[in-house]
Amino acid sequence: MGSRGTAAPRGGDEPNPPPLPDTMRLYAPPRTKEEAEEMRAEIERIASDPTVTWEDFAAGSGEGDDAAESTSGSANRTARPRPDGYPEFTYTTDRHFSSRRAALLFAPGTYEGLDFEVGYYTSVVGLGRRPGDVLFAECARGPHVPALEKYADRPPRGSGLDTFWRSMENVAVEADEGTRWTVSQAAPMRRVHVMGDLNLYDGDSWVSGGVAANCVVDGTVNLGGQQQWLFRNVRVGRGLREESDGVSGGPSVTREDSPAVRVEKPYIVLQRPAGRIDEGTTDGEASKISSASRRDLSGPDDETSTGIGTFQLLVPRPRFGNDASGPDHAGLDDEVRDFSRPRRRAGRPGDTGPGIRDARVAPGREAVRQGPLRREGGEGRGRHARGLPRRRRRGRPRPSRRAAGGASSLLEWGDPTSDDPGDPRDPGALSDVFARVGGDRRDVAPVDAMVRIHSGNVYGDNLWLWRADHVALAEGEEANFPEISRRGECKARNGLVVTKNAVNVTMVGLAVEHATEDQTIWDGEDGKVYFYQCELPYDANETFATDGRVGYRIGPNVKRHAAYGLGIYSNFRDHDVRVPTAIAHPGILSREQGAGDGGGI
Repeated sequence: MGSRGTAAPRGGDEPNPPPLPDTMRLYAPPRTKEEAEEMRAEIERIASDPTVTWEDFAAGSGEGDDAAESTSGSANRTARPRPDGYPEFTYTTDRHFSSRRAALLFAPGTYEGLDFEVGYYTSVVGLGRRPGDVLFAECARGPHVPALEKYADRPPRGSGLDTFWRSMENVAVEADEGTRWTVSQAAPMRRVHVMGDLNLYDGDSWVSGGVAANCVVDGTVNLGGQQQWLFRNVRVGRGLREESDGVSGGPSVTREDSPAVRVEKPYIVLQRPAGRIDEGTTDGEASKISSASRRDLSGPDDETSTGIGTFQLLVPRPRFGNDASGPDHAGLDDEVRDFSRPRRRAGRPGDTGPGIRDARVAPGREAVRQGPLRREGGEGRGRHARGLPRRRRRGRPRPSRRAAGGASSLLEWGDPTSDDPGDPRDPGALSDVFARVGGDRRDVAPVDAMVRIHSGNVYGDNLWLWRADHVALAEGEEANFPEISRRGECKARNGLVVTKNAVNVTMVGLAVEHATEDQTIWDGEDGKVYFYQCELPYDANETFATDGRVGYRIGPNVKRHAAYGLGIYSNFRDHDVRVPTAIAHPGILSREQGAGDGGGI
């Protein structure tokens, strides 16, 4: 079974492995079927999405014969029979904007008979040196993500359009039904060996992914209705399959066999794991493993890379982020942290952190007024920030700081007052960084740019920068469909801004959506983008076009820029908006770009 721990002590040396917070579980392979069932039940309880049965749904929605008089759990309730093709139960989106988090850590070994849904804000993490060290076998589905809301959203299809904020890393899955991963953005699969087919869809549900990186698929990758997908350094045994019906023309495929640079996300290894895990401790040690940057390398890389020493799991106190003498290699736990003022971390070459993928930090009111929620300053060479979503929460509207030369952001890399070229042999890296403005509420503090980069030679690996297009209902608010955010709510001007000092910045897997002005602004020389997914704001009015807003803007002084696989979509919901172009550039060529209206490419 799993173990859970307590917060790290305030002083002295950190234990290794570190104690675990309540939101994390460390599992050892089950020894019996009973242990496997107990493990599955615990995972479903703490990490999977809520479910609803057809009987409960029909009664609650008025579709049952005696729905008005029935109550949940009533023995004599009579609902109409479940229609053909409808499942016995469906997972729901009830935790879409919750504060709940779960990180499931699996010690090396074989986990037999373990089927579970990977829910919102859940990370499945293997602790072996190679993916095959943690194997899910003798199971029907293993860790999986189906379409949600199959009774309510285009029934019985359901939808994968909102299956965000989850991940699976460093494991192998041998499931009888293949591995189903019906996800959209912010749901990466990394260092995974799929010992069968990989199904990125669920029936004909709509879905808009996604990223698979450094993976091996023995069988076929089935795309189904995926709107787009990035495969980075993936080996597929029997190829890709996409099904379409009544479509003229074929899918747009961009292939780049020799990317200029590659930096893998660090991962955690449990050395000499114990056969028994008890009270959050083992007789082994935990290390964080990091790859050196590689060039011109295709396909997955299963090397064990370079150990960068033991690490600390930090439960932040108010001084976190201001002390440059802190640990070189630190990981945040996966809880929500609310900081009262901006945090700056000077950093040193080679630093790694934070955190477990769904670590999440949010600013209080002082941070809204003072600047970036987090600034990665100092020398950018070799530093790696990983798995740290950002969100803008409630705060008082502030006057613009542009007159004083300031601009707000959720994350800044580098110092805007200095020229840091970085190191092409050891680039800084951003892996699985997800920004969100709004979503859990409408009255969030405004932000100028979600992410701003000032340093050169930075490698971005899977960024999703999202101004929320739908939000949780406020207390007492009547439901609308689909709880949409409207003009003036969830204010974010730009998604990504790469400044002129940020030369030789590479983005592999960049998604920017719904900012109110330009989605991406790139002023640095020698930028490279491999896969760009962008959706213009639903709530734009005519001024979006007359002001010349675009989905991708290359600065007027840029001489060299390369872009591969650009898709920019529009779905102007509230007004008739005619945008003359989706991409603006100073006469240089972007290769393999696509733009479409109403979701096309």
